[in-house]
Amino acid sequence: MQGKETRKTKTPARQAVKKPYLKGRAFSPLAIRRGLRVLSYLLVSAVLYFFLGQLMVIDLTWLRVLINLGVIARCSLARARGMGKATSALPKSPGTAASRARR
Repeated sequence: MQGKETRKTKTPARQAVKKPYLKGRAFSPLAIRRGLRVLSYLLVSAVLYFFLGQLMVIDLTWLRVLINLGVIARCSLARARGMGKATSALPKSPGTAASRARR
């Protein structure tokens, strides 16, 4: 028992947890405009699905194919014009490579 020494292990200091959150108010004019824009997109897509769904009941195969090609062309045209850039205003998640490079 003479050779045994009691070692005191040091516990590492705890780091504070930093949780990401957005600063601002929930009912700011910008948040209300964006919320109304999302709501309008939702309503427009619901109406389009209703009418396009009724068109898909048509028994003529060539007409159904033509309608589907038209819808695909319209969506790709809208995306090419910049409709797909609507989400670029959202903040990047903290786990992306770009945000890690900035640290």
